[in-house]
Formats: sequence, structure tokens, C-alpha cells
Amino acid sequence: MSSTSTTTIKDSYFREGNVIVISGASSGIGRGLALQLAKFKTNIVLIARTKSALEQVSKECLLNGALSTLILPCDVTNEDQVKNSIELIKIKYKEINQLFLCAGISGSIPFIEIEDMKIFEQINSNNSHITVISSMSGIIPIPLRTAYCMSKFAVEGFFRTLRSELKNTPKYSHLTITLICPGWVDTEIRKHHLTEHQTNYNIDNNGKMMTIDECVLKTLNAVRMKKYTQRFKLLYQFAPIIYDIVPSIIENMTIKKTGYKDLIINNNNKNINNNKNNGNNNEETVTVNRKSKL
Repeated sequence: MSSTSTTTIKDSYFREGNVIVISGASSGIGRGLALQLAKFKTNIVLIARTKSALEQVSKECLLNGALSTLILPCDVTNEDQVKNSIELIKIKYKEINQLFLCAGISGSIPFIEIEDMKIFEQINSNNSHITVISSMSGIIPIPLRTAYCMSKFAVEGFFRTLRSELKNTPKYSHLTITLICPGWVDTEIRKHHLTEHQTNYNIDNNGKMMTIDECVLKTLNAVRMKKYTQRFKLLYQFAPIIYDIVPSIIENMTIKKTGYKDLIINNNNKNINNNKNNGNNNEETVTVNRKSKL
């Protein structure tokens, strides 16, 4: 596919003709990055599970100035699908310049022992860069988000270690890794919450969440500066230091922000009411049985 759009922007880092791979590209931050990066006359590889959503993003990228797009419907938790996607990227493009990981990812083996290095071997240009959308949930504990924190702590640990290994592996020392912790962004992910409990932690002090556009622009600036880690708010920058020195300050703050205590109280009240109702029902049953015997 090619574009006839002339609305493009020159950029010193994201150069015309660059090949940029984006996972989680069908919505939210991934989609926002794709649309913005398309303006630099780049080639955009779009990865997500829903083909129809990717097709729409592809059309928008081409209108924004992308030289080409490659749509790869893929579940990043499926190893075979990921390997197939890598092969398709390799067929169409000789190399990858930037990789943006906006979908969930995990791993737990030394970088030099990874058998299938094809994706890294393709990221071999002078400005090669891997950008990972992480979270403050991978830095400090957030009540009600135990499983999510576990996954994000794993992401932080994996890519920090990978970055350290890359620097000392000559074949891959040209790669840069940036971890982005944006805070709460107004994306569709909130509408697909896996559990019944929502928290109020997604509201900043001014009552607003960061927009996708704001997050995308700040992310791209951090990538241009080749930052190791970018946390967008001042509090996020100091929170890990405070937590290491006086954990209770951060813990008490997150307990309050998430409304954890209120939730526990409400659940206890519900259980008490349910027990009372069950007790009343049992009493009525006993009374009916006694009358029937009489």
C-alpha cells in the first residue's frame, strides 16, 4: 500500500523511510504513535489482535503520509503468531529502525541465550531504538492491582536487564531501550477492565487524565533524547526514591487514592447484609416447616 498524501514532517530522529514496528497499534497509545510517526514519511508495521481495527489505522497512517503499512493481526502472547509476524516483517523490510511495544510482553531468560534472535537482528541501523510502554505500577505497589503490578514489575526488570546486557554485547550495543511510565492516559483500556472493581487512581490532581496526543508527543521526545526511563509527572520521578526511604508514605497515598479502605468497608457491609438476609430466610424456612408439621 502507498500513500499520495503530501502532509509530512521532517524529523532528525524519525527519518523518511524508517521502518517502525508498533505492537498494540489498534487503539490507544499504540494507535496514536502510529498516526504521529506516519507524518515523517515512515513505513509503519501495525501489530494487534483485531484485523479490522488495524485496517482502519492503516488507512489513517497512509493519509498522514506513511510510505507504506504492513498489517499483522497477532496475539503477542502466542509465540507462533509472533514468530510468523517476524518472518513477514523480514520478507517485506530489510531492517527495523524503531520498535514500540505498547502491548503486554514478558520474558525471563538471559538475552544472549535467546535462540530466536531474528527480531533483534533486524533492528540494526544506527538509530535503532526499542520503546516500551511501561507503568508506575511496575515501580511502586498499587492496591487492587496485584496482578497488573506483577506483570509491569516483570516488564521493568526484563528490559532494564536487557538494556544492561545489550550495552556489553558488541553485536547489539547499537540498540537503545527507553521505558515510558506515562501515568494515567485516557485510553480505551479502562473500558475493558477485567474485574468489577474500578479505582479512582486514574484521576490526577486537576481531575483530568493525560490525553493520548500529549502522551505520544512526550514519548517521542523521550525517544529522541534516548532517555533510559521517562516518567511524565514530577511526583512519579520522586515516588520510587520516597518509597525506598519511607515506604509508608507512598503506601498510604496509594491506599487513599485507590479508595481501597472504602472498598473493603463496603464489601464487609455487603457480606454482613447478605448474612442477615440468609439468616432471615433460614428462619422463615424453619417456621414454615414447623407449621407444616402441625
